[in-house]
Amino acid sequence: MAIVTDKAELLKEVMADPRHALRVFKSGDVPVQMLRDIAAQHQYVNVQIFLAGYQDTPSRILEELADTTHSLEVLAYLADNPRTPKTVLQQLAKHDDPEVRMAVAASRGISPQSALILCDDPRPEIRVALAENNAISPRIQTRLSEDPVPFVRASLLKSSRLDEEVQQALADDRDFTVRARAILAPKMPPAELLKLADADEHLQQRLLLTRTNLPDNVLESLIFSSHIDVQCEAVSRKVLTPDEMLGFAKTGDEALKARVAALKNLIDPAQLELATTAGTETKKILAANHFISEEAALALVQSGDPEILKLLAINPGLPEAAVMALVSLDDQAIAKILASREELSPGVVTQMLERGDDEVAYHLAWHGHQGSSLSNARLRHLANHVLPTIRTLAARARPLPIAIMAQLARDSSPIVRLELAQNQDTVLSILESLAADEDKAVAKAAAEAVEQRQAEEKAGAAQEGTEPKGEESEDATPDAANRQGKKASLLRRLIGKVTGET
Repeated sequence: MAIVTDKAELLKEVMADPRHALRVFKSGDVPVQMLRDIAAQHQYVNVQIFLAGYQDTPSRILEELADTTHSLEVLAYLADNPRTPKTVLQQLAKHDDPEVRMAVAASRGISPQSALILCDDPRPEIRVALAENNAISPRIQTRLSEDPVPFVRASLLKSSRLDEEVQQALADDRDFTVRARAILAPKMPPAELLKLADADEHLQQRLLLTRTNLPDNVLESLIFSSHIDVQCEAVSRKVLTPDEMLGFAKTGDEALKARVAALKNLIDPAQLELATTAGTETKKILAANHFISEEAALALVQSGDPEILKLLAINPGLPEAAVMALVSLDDQAIAKILASREELSPGVVTQMLERGDDEVAYHLAWHGHQGSSLSNARLRHLANHVLPTIRTLAARARPLPIAIMAQLARDSSPIVRLELAQNQDTVLSILESLAADEDKAVAKAAAEAVEQRQAEEKAGAAQEGTEPKGEESEDATPDAANRQGKKASLLRRLIGKVTGET
């Protein structure tokens, strides 16, 4: 705002609302002489409030206001004005009204003498305001850290300029609530945190672990605590070294081993140690770890514990060698759990189909798994099964004998024929027959497969078209066409023979 030149206009603003005037007029806006004039000529309370709160008011005027005013609000503004003389603040610190003393306690310009007076104020809430004041000296903070009321001592922790030694003293306070707030204070020095961790005091260590961030050396101290619950929590938060992992896996308490078993970055030797020497509950945790190693998983398979085997079967991170080891157990319940996995290699599926019963086959089919290199006997069993869902396993198997392929092409269930149409090993002639299928989905899939197959053949022929001009490929001769026609005719007769049609 521009410098005020009209005293009458200023007086009008002040009389209307002195608090609004204090917000509008900033330091430098009102000439000092104008302030002296209105102070000498007007004794209104609103004028006194403005003068007491305006930061450019001369100290002499503020001192006179303290002696003449009867308004507690004026005194409160005086207490907060940085130009108020220290002697006046000391008088206000002894004022009978607690609101005035409260204003002094919270004042940014409080003097050490005034603060010392308020340290002995009979009202705890005033001492709390003093403790929270960033302007008090370390000497006053030390004095307040010995206050008989725990809440006053704890209020020091709200100060952004709390002395480090005072904070350390509060961390060792006789009252647990004060001690807890000190330990949880954001600006606790790292050296003090380490000192608290090394003290091996249970409650202090538990409080340390509630902090969002802890230095590595503090966590390192906590993982070697004599209190097992502290150890377990610290192990879960610290990035352990390989030596620490292996050491805890070998010699740690069982509860600590359980925490180690759940670590994502647990090294293979530590996993193997837990898989062979830990208790059953720890082994269960390891079995459920998505980052389990192959050696540890195989060792757990050998344990034979039903619950451990089930957890392994459910684990999506189980290595394939361990999956195959579970399949070799010939446990149909475990096999059905494995069949529900999102991904299974064709080799694993083949072993499950060869070794498992129809329930296992149904689970595999339901979850869309595909086998490879199945025996003819197993393929015939699947292709002739009464349930279409199981017959789809035969339809999606690779490789697939022509005879079974031809049988499945005339299957009564469209879902079986659809799987056959989508099988990349289905021969072109059968795909062409399926392209005319009564089921639209089957016909569409087969037609797309025929189109893709023909495009691939054309692309292959184009790549092979490097022969000298004038020479035709073998397939372009009339004899080659005759041979292709005979093959197609033979295939149609084979389909008819398998399906009983002529």
